[in-house]
Amino acid sequence: MPSVDADFLNQKMPPMAHILMHNPDLALDTHASLELGVDREQPGSALQATVASFVSFAIGAVLPLAPWFVLSGTFAIVASITIGGLAALGLGAAIGTFTARSRWGTAVRQLSAAEAERGQRVAGQEAG
Repeated sequence: MPSVDADFLNQKMPPMAHILMHNPDLALDTHASLELGVDREQPGSALQATVASFVSFAIGAVLPLAPWFVLSGTFAIVASITIGGLAALGLGAAIGTFTARSRWGTAVRQLSAAEAERGQRVAGQEAG
């Protein structure tokens, strides 16, 4: 990659930033293409999104059930809870990586959300 002269950048960047900030569509296109790798001229495939969503939900459904295929009783319960918690932590860490946020912070937030949902489900079963 060729080096860029600092004086050149100091002269050219403010006018370029000014042009971008006064044209919201151009700013969005530039941000999306340079930082996110998204091209508005080539939208994503609906089929690809559908398949990715289905596979993600299927994996998320099977992971906590997997221990029940080979275990039973308390061991299966503990294994299911552990796998679910580790999966939530892993998903949160991945989200943190892709959004440039704290991996630990988003991992703990994801685990907290999963546990809160599980707690509501258990409370609903006990009440019903």
